[in-house]
Amino acid sequence: VVDPALTESQVVDEPVSTQRPAPTPSLTPTPPLDDVGTAAEGAATAPAKRYVMFPGAKAKLNVHQWPLLGSPDAEHVFVELFDYTCKHCREMNRHLSVVRDRYGPQVAIMVLPVPLDGKCNQTVQNTAAGHQDACEIARLSLAVWRLRPASFEEYHEWLFNTANPPTAVQARQKADAIVGDPAALAAQLQGKLVSAFLSKHVKIYQRAGQGTLPKLFSERLTVKGTVNSADELCSLLERKHQFKP
Repeated sequence: VVDPALTESQVVDEPVSTQRPAPTPSLTPTPPLDDVGTAAEGAATAPAKRYVMFPGAKAKLNVHQWPLLGSPDAEHVFVELFDYTCKHCREMNRHLSVVRDRYGPQVAIMVLPVPLDGKCNQTVQNTAAGHQDACEIARLSLAVWRLRPASFEEYHEWLFNTANPPTAVQARQKADAIVGDPAALAAQLQGKLVSAFLSKHVKIYQRAGQGTLPKLFSERLTVKGTVNSADELCSLLERKHQFKP
């Protein structure tokens, strides 16, 4: 897998299902997709449940169980597969920021990093120089989400909005500052759950056909690759989703 130059996006209209989702989502092989621990570190109870089916990703996900930008109660929920070190993913993030600003609480995005780095993504045979820190950066992002979910968006946007993708050292320094507890961050990185989540992200990527990043999914639409502008993306989403003024 490489980070190819993209000239246009591949857009797929997904069939709209009227069937209620099954109560227990899973990917093959087991364990069930949600069986990777509660969302936030130290959560007193199991996460709430709201399952959304994403046909293009062949996955049904609990909105409360995965890294999320926006409210889990948002009317329109999307899933993005991306790599923090991918230039096209960085461009898509700018477009998605406009989408969120334009449609506000109507939109939430489940953000699932999929590093283009063979150290944690078995689909990558040769890791390009620009992606050699991708696994560690993704792990740091997930660790921040688990330890400080209220600060996750700040860290996610920082990773994307630096002039160039940060190094793993820079990303660790920023994560330490946000978490405020280097020992807790180190323990989280050494534990099993961050790796379990990242492995699930890669499985979703495989089920979605691998290849191009970024990928954006909803119940009604799949977008593979980047788009030319935020306005183009908004127009595309509006054609499939009834956004309120």
